[in-house]
Amino acid sequence: MTLIIGVDVAKFFSSYTILDSNGSCVIPTFDSNNDIKGLEDVLEKIKKAANGSKDNHVLIMESTGYFSNRLRDYFTSHELNVLEINPLISNSIRNISVRKVKNDHADSYDLANLYLTGKLNKLIQKKLTECIPLSQDYMRLRVLTRARQKLSKQRTTQVMQLVADVEQVLPTYKKLFKDMACKSSLATLELICKPEMITYDSFYSTLKVITPCRGQAYFTKYYDKLIDILDDAKIIGRKVETFFITIKIHVSLILEYDKYLAQLEEQIHELSQDLDSVRLLKSIPGIGGNIAPAIASEIGDISRFKNVKALVAFCGLDPGVKQSGQYNRLHNKISKRGAPELRRALYMAAMLSITKMKNGHYRNKVLYDYYQELILKKPRKVALGAIMHKLVRIIFSVLKNQQEFIMITPEQQRKLYQNNLSIAI
Repeated sequence: MTLIIGVDVAKFFSSYTILDSNGSCVIPTFDSNNDIKGLEDVLEKIKKAANGSKDNHVLIMESTGYFSNRLRDYFTSHELNVLEINPLISNSIRNISVRKVKNDHADSYDLANLYLTGKLNKLIQKKLTECIPLSQDYMRLRVLTRARQKLSKQRTTQVMQLVADVEQVLPTYKKLFKDMACKSSLATLELICKPEMITYDSFYSTLKVITPCRGQAYFTKYYDKLIDILDDAKIIGRKVETFFITIKIHVSLILEYDKYLAQLEEQIHELSQDLDSVRLLKSIPGIGGNIAPAIASEIGDISRFKNVKALVAFCGLDPGVKQSGQYNRLHNKISKRGAPELRRALYMAAMLSITKMKNGHYRNKVLYDYYQELILKKPRKVALGAIMHKLVRIIFSVLKNQQEFIMITPEQQRKLYQNNLSIAI
């Protein structure tokens, strides 16, 4: 007898409903804590309800972030078939009843009932079978890439606050360093926060460590600029000394972020060495050392996706549809119902694909030309969305065929297609 266990996950406890294959409730819905004793009690009740049956029991829960992840790993390690589904799918079953009932016990029953309904409804069954969890290798990589993204975002916030404070007391400081968060700029700001340390010798010894290849003439020129900036600040800068306290704090935090980001990138690089998908993604122009692991960790095993449309939908790049009667909305926005981290990485890859490198060449001339054609008749954001869509198709082809990306022009692609078509005929 196969049991279906619906689980409504909360932070400290979860609600469980155990149904048999006929939809009958084997054990009344119960709550159990998410600690060792509570989880062991759940396994004991499942074993008792199975009555000696060794069938593969199914446990179904909503994907609720880190609350459900821990329970999923625990029950999977105890040989239960765990399905983690999108809450958008589970919400649909609640509308079957006319009564408006929403509580933990009802939700756990609805989740178990959803699996039984899926046996009769091919569409629901398809959605449930697509809920394949990531392997441990991809999960480890995902933890690190998401942590890196969050730290990068926090660092950007600190840089913006640093720029705002520096412009209050040193309005012309950007003449010295365009990038206020570069190592030389941060070291210089640390010196400025200690007025007694602003001498040529201290300036030279500090920056020489950061840029050892520079000569003395370079440092003399920058030191003279720094003195002019400090003189200007005495006239047009704000006379609020406490700004230097906040500047020193921002500089210290940015340096700490840089240290931890470097550690994360080193760990990400080590984990990426064992994954062929990262190597294949790096062969695509615009997808570099930081973006490739992020995309690979979010997609996971490409076999989870039946076709490229499924991957596009997972990225949230599929267009929404709104039609009723004779009305059919033509200008539809993307659904954005997929993974936001994956969509963010694709956005960065699309931006890099259509930009010019320092040597004057484009990373992906084919995508750049396509983008230039689109912006003549569509808004730039819409055109960039089309580039992201193209990249998803390239990514799917590269990972599915396990072959590195080869750049070909549209004319070459059409010629290759016609040759293959003539051979098939």
